[in-house]
Amino acid sequence: MFRLSRDFPICISHVVGFLINNQGLCANQEVKTRVHSWIRSILAIHLPQGHNFEVAWSLVAAGVLRIKLEASDVPTDSAFPGSIIIALFGLLWERNLIGFSLSRWDWRGVLRAQGTFGENWLLLYEAVRRGWTKDRKLISHANGHTLLALALKENVAFLRDDVLDAWRINLDRRTFRPKAASGDLKGSLPQVTKGAPKRTTPVFLHRGSDSIADLYEGDADSDESSESLDEVALDY
Repeated sequence: MFRLSRDFPICISHVVGFLINNQGLCANQEVKTRVHSWIRSILAIHLPQGHNFEVAWSLVAAGVLRIKLEASDVPTDSAFPGSIIIALFGLLWERNLIGFSLSRWDWRGVLRAQGTFGENWLLLYEAVRRGWTKDRKLISHANGHTLLALALKENVAFLRDDVLDAWRINLDRRTFRPKAASGDLKGSLPQVTKGAPKRTTPVFLHRGSDSIADLYEGDADSDESSESLDEVALDY
């Protein structure tokens, strides 16, 4: 399966979906080491080439499976790997899942040069909101824009960091179920010591769906009863 994803990168999302939906198997240290090696190889191949799709999914796998990435796991020959990749590394940093600083890339310099209306404005906003940077110029950019300043005041979040807490994922419906706060997985999640407060805006069911069962009807990977779940299925 890992070899298939290396030969046909379009399959990477399906490999990660399989890992998430069967993450109980990854509790075995030998399996987890193999997954870590696969993530390292995906980053080595795709990060220097700016392939955000492949890199993003591999980082999601690292986050969900609680695989800590060290500096040696991540190539350094990319000056700016892209806003979505920096954002995912930021989410991993909040959870103590990377062993290096975000400053290994000059993303702050890129954002300073682009300003509030640059193509990476979303990264600028979330970096300020989540405390990834104390750069005064970036903070000034965010607070100097009327709409962004209001969003900061209301603690509006654009990034779905709870996807890193996914217990099940449905690629066809683009939804996931987060892990329960207690139960069989209690104690498996490291304490988050960094980052911004959790968002306070409500989350609704997928548009047009009346129940959790509707979202997962025909999901061949799932044998759970939706009535036993007290989570909600969330869009990603």
